[in-house]
Amino acid sequence: MALVINKRETIVKHGENGGRTLVNSNIVIEEIQMSLNKKTGEALLLIPDIVSNEDSLSLIAYIQSKNLTITGAGSAKL
Repeated sequence: MALVINKRETIVKHGENGGRTLVNSNIVIEEIQMSLNKKTGEALLLIPDIVSNEDSLSLIAYIQSKNLTITGAGSAKL
């Protein structure tokens, strides 16, 4: 599972992108792994200090095989 900031804009002051506003989406800020060997379970995700009150968050859950193929996914806005 991954906890993400849905969108964040950064105003760049210097460098090759100076004067531009960069928009980033689905920024992963916390990620945990869970085993599917049990029928039930619980997870605890901590919201890091990088998250502000203005940020909109989502939880993304996905099932991934041992060869890293993603076989299912879903998301929910928090």
